[in-house]
Amino acid sequence: MVRGGMAMANRLLSFVTSRASSFGWRIAVLATTLMLAALSTGALWELFSGGARKQHLLAWLLGALAVALTLLIIEHFSNRDRLAESGLSHERLRMALVSGKSVAWDLDVKTGRDIWFGDLQTMFGIPAESSTVQMGTFYRYVHPDDRERVSQAVADARDNRKPYSTEFRTIHESGMVRWVGASGEFYYNKKGEPVRMLGIAVDITEGKKAHEALVKSEEKFSKAFRAGPVTMTVTRMRDHRYLDVNETFEQVTGWKREEVIGRTPFDINIWIDPGERERVKRLVEDQKSVRNFEVHYRRKNGSQGVGLASAELLEIEGEPLMLSAIIDITDRKRAEDALSRKEAELAEAQHSAQLGSWQWDPKSLQLHWSEELSRIHGFDPKLPPPSYEELPRLFTAESWDQLRKTMEDAIQTGTFPEIDLEVVRPDGGRRWVSTRGYAVRDSTGEVVSLHGTTQDITERKTNEEALRAKEHDLAEAQRLAHVGSWEWDIDSGAIHWSEELYRIHGLDPSKPAPAFEDLPNVYTPETWGCLQRAMAANSFPAMDLELIRPDGSKRWIHTTFDTTRNKAGVITKLRGVSQDITEENAIVNSAMDAIVSVDEEQQILLFNTAAEKMFQCSAVEAIGTPLDRFIPAPFRPIHKTHPFQFGLNGSTDYGHFGSLYALRSNGEPFPIEASISETENSGKKLFTVIIRDITERLRAETTLRESEERFRLVANNAPVMIWMSGADKLCNYFNKPWLDFTGRPLQEELGHGWVKGVHPEDSDECLRKYVDAFDKRQVCEVEYRLRRHDGEYRWLLDIGVPRFNADGSFAGYIGSSLDITERKLAEEAMSTIGRRLIEAHEEERTWIGRELHDDINQRLALLAVELDRLTQHASEEVGAQVHHAQERIVQIARDVQSLSHRLHSSKLEYLGLAKAATSFCRELSEQSNVKIHFKHADIPHTLPKEVSLCLFRVLQEALQNATKYSGVRDYSVELYGTPESLELTVSDSGKGFEEQEAFTRHGLGLISMRERLQLVRGELSVKSRPGAGTTIYARVPLKSEEHRALAG
Repeated sequence: MVRGGMAMANRLLSFVTSRASSFGWRIAVLATTLMLAALSTGALWELFSGGARKQHLLAWLLGALAVALTLLIIEHFSNRDRLAESGLSHERLRMALVSGKSVAWDLDVKTGRDIWFGDLQTMFGIPAESSTVQMGTFYRYVHPDDRERVSQAVADARDNRKPYSTEFRTIHESGMVRWVGASGEFYYNKKGEPVRMLGIAVDITEGKKAHEALVKSEEKFSKAFRAGPVTMTVTRMRDHRYLDVNETFEQVTGWKREEVIGRTPFDINIWIDPGERERVKRLVEDQKSVRNFEVHYRRKNGSQGVGLASAELLEIEGEPLMLSAIIDITDRKRAEDALSRKEAELAEAQHSAQLGSWQWDPKSLQLHWSEELSRIHGFDPKLPPPSYEELPRLFTAESWDQLRKTMEDAIQTGTFPEIDLEVVRPDGGRRWVSTRGYAVRDSTGEVVSLHGTTQDITERKTNEEALRAKEHDLAEAQRLAHVGSWEWDIDSGAIHWSEELYRIHGLDPSKPAPAFEDLPNVYTPETWGCLQRAMAANSFPAMDLELIRPDGSKRWIHTTFDTTRNKAGVITKLRGVSQDITEENAIVNSAMDAIVSVDEEQQILLFNTAAEKMFQCSAVEAIGTPLDRFIPAPFRPIHKTHPFQFGLNGSTDYGHFGSLYALRSNGEPFPIEASISETENSGKKLFTVIIRDITERLRAETTLRESEERFRLVANNAPVMIWMSGADKLCNYFNKPWLDFTGRPLQEELGHGWVKGVHPEDSDECLRKYVDAFDKRQVCEVEYRLRRHDGEYRWLLDIGVPRFNADGSFAGYIGSSLDITERKLAEEAMSTIGRRLIEAHEEERTWIGRELHDDINQRLALLAVELDRLTQHASEEVGAQVHHAQERIVQIARDVQSLSHRLHSSKLEYLGLAKAATSFCRELSEQSNVKIHFKHADIPHTLPKEVSLCLFRVLQEALQNATKYSGVRDYSVELYGTPESLELTVSDSGKGFEEQEAFTRHGLGLISMRERLQLVRGELSVKSRPGAGTTIYARVPLKSEEHRALAG
């Protein structure tokens, strides 16, 4: 037992000794006491058992006591250093308690003494940092309503040995109330009796107030959520389950709150398109909130509705939730759809009728137009209508004066009559419109607005003018041809004559036409007898009539009739034309063609001067002889029967061209053209044949055919491919080189057959340019790929020019095609070199820009800082000079930074084209003190680098040119994207220039723009003229595969 106790003692002694430097003296004493206690039971028993052992134990105890005394001495000397460190720690603790509005306490349970230290001023209103009070004093500071609860909490913690924690109010002597959160713990002796309580109290007044405000806010939110006028729901993001819905949700959907809580929208099938819910969830996850998007939902009864929804991402206790608010717009949507349909129907009706509507406010001069009225005036319907001040330029001067006066009168009288106006379109075209309107008055009778419609009547005007022109032309034609028209209504006896018929008869056109009873005095007895016989026979063939003028002179007229009959076949109305043929003989004799008249027996009655020359026979010799003398024997049977055929069917065809021959008096046959007409005089038929000698024409046509043969021979041996087309746009000739190139027969190439060999990517554009040039009668120049006989597509340069007949009429096109494949390859090689040069140029710009920004600009900034330091110690005069130099350096630094941005835009690289363009326009506006109106839309987020850089450089060059040369300070920039391309427009209203001259002036940089755009298959167009401003338009197609190829 002693050995065991000794061993334990030695171990404890060794442990205590080794730890003496780190344990305090109290711990050393405690360790010694524990050691002695551990040995007491066995050691004392041994002490009274034998003398030797007693001595050993006593010696061991004395040794242990010496060790304990030694530790006490060591602790004594080390405590001096600890006291200094303890004071510093105590000060830190005090500062922490005060800054945290906290008070710590140390309560001696037996004596009731309570030591407080910390922010006593805030907690209890005690102006001290520490205080020693009795426990009862503490309760005096506790709010009366909280004392019992605090006392119970203290007792509960003491009796049940658990931590003490509670919240209560304190009352200062001034009456101020503060909220306190307190926590502490009791310490017990070996008997289990509480001896000490340590704790800390924190002022939580502000937090309590915030909590109370939060509770009130939550109550308000809950009330607003429940009784809100819009549908509101709270769902869990991870599984879509409803956590809460409001009363409006129940009313709108028909679902009760208890029916949906815990279920998902998919469970109750409320979303018409479930995917729409998933899309909304993703939007909320990405954007945290979404606003005003349409949703389509299904009610409990199966009916459908439309809502305008907004959603917000919330997080409560770490759980992501979605708060949704939906306004039911079903009725509004139906009304909007109905209104849209009505507006569409109205717009379609207006478009079909070419009818536009307008409104005008005389006070504000505000003008509103319908889309169709914008189209009528040649404006874009999507753009705002012109202002009242712009109206004069939309009409001719005469029409504007008429419209302005009508509007002014309408304001005074309230009436707006229908007027016809001539419109001037922006492209210079003109249209006629008919405008009518009405006035709207207020309660006082004052006209407050004018409303009306405008209809395009250009076609009607054109038709009316055409009709008037035709009537004028008809009257003029009748006058020139001495032909008059007439109409006789047999039942009513009414007779109508044209003016020319009055003149033929020598009568005054302002007086009525002669009545039927007066006709015997108008014609000779023979003529009147002929008319009477025709009326008796109820048949009116064409006839020659002899009339008597009032002055006694006589004229011959050739009259044709047209009849209107009733059901019984009786003529009820006659109409016809009468031609003055009095001078016919003179005309016949002076005619260039031979005119021969024969009777039914083909005896010659008339033989004019041209006939004498043609047949080399005098009229005296010819008249009275048979016509056969001038007809070759093989053709006489045809000539004999033809007049009778003419009498039967009215045919004037005397045979095909070149198939008729006549015979001169010397027996020489010669080719002729002949036409025949029939007249009747005194019941006898007369046939008049007009004969033309076509000997020279046949020779010319033979020469022409020979010329065409020579052309075809030359064309087929030419080193280029040649084609021809007719006036119908269809190709009717290809030379042999063309056919050899394609390897196809001529029949397959004719018409539009040649298009089958054009590359599919080029055919539409090729035909479009061809048809466009054809319609405008312009030179057509187009490049396209044509399949060669071996299947390879070759590039051709095709140039076509219009051709015309001898009389000036359009005959079609003739063109030639040249293989330019090698040239195209060379151009592509040059394009590659140009692209590499531009890329090298851009790399150099980037390097210079970065050097200016990262090096030179930083040096200038440091120099400005150093100059600023100098001004602090320099004299006033020197300081002013240094300050002035500093300002100049700062300005130079800004210019260098701006230059670096122009050389290399990091925003273009990292933020994209739209952001970079916006930034550049803003910087240039500030730097040059100009206004730049920049608009953009539908720009893709990702663009090929070369496309973004190209358009950005074009924008830079165009705006810098505008600021230098336009002479104005207001510019417009538009950047829009379409599915097929990006389009950039830069315009100003400045000086302008001659377009062709601009491309020869290197300063404007237009050539550089065009070369850049060509590298990305882009287009550049410039519209400008002196004094009318400039518009630069750039378009780049969005074909990713092409840009990738261009990029390398």
